[in-house]
Amino acid sequence: MSEFEFISVLISMIVSLGIAQLLRGVAQAVHERKQAPIDSVHLVWTAGVFLNLVLNWWVLFSWRDHEVWSFTLFLSLILWAVALYLPVVFLYPPQKPANESWAAVYASNRQWFLGAFALFAAADIWVTALRGGLFDPPVYLAFVGHYLILWVAGVFIASPRYHKFLAWYTLLSLATWSFVVRRFLS
Repeated sequence: MSEFEFISVLISMIVSLGIAQLLRGVAQAVHERKQAPIDSVHLVWTAGVFLNLVLNWWVLFSWRDHEVWSFTLFLSLILWAVALYLPVVFLYPPQKPANESWAAVYASNRQWFLGAFALFAAADIWVTALRGGLFDPPVYLAFVGHYLILWVAGVFIASPRYHKFLAWYTLLSLATWSFVVRRFLS
């Protein structure tokens, strides 16, 4: 087993746990829809978080040809995966009272949720720098950096309009990056 295969198994497990938690949360929301209607911002964030998990799981494959592995790199990638997982737990917490609305869940966890997203963006910049691809493609740092700024701003801005904008912007820009921009950068 190569070093990449070794670490990719653990990271795949962490990402899989995130997808499973997200699916469990969606199923719970469907079952509780009469007592606690799901709110549109929560739905949009659900799609954005799912896309982020899958996209970054795919991006992990870019490490397959990396030759020099160290404990620092190993630990950095594990922390990157944990930071990728954390937003899921704040979006769909393990213990939610059946009568609590999903809008209330988002409002009470907003700072942790967006803080975890910001942590992921910082971790992504860090591991990309370790791989030597901070400017490959040249727009990468600006792309991830602007998310970092928007998500940190969301920690401090409580406006529902800002959070609706942020959820939609994150989903649509990630989708554009995933399905359009990356195709032309390859």
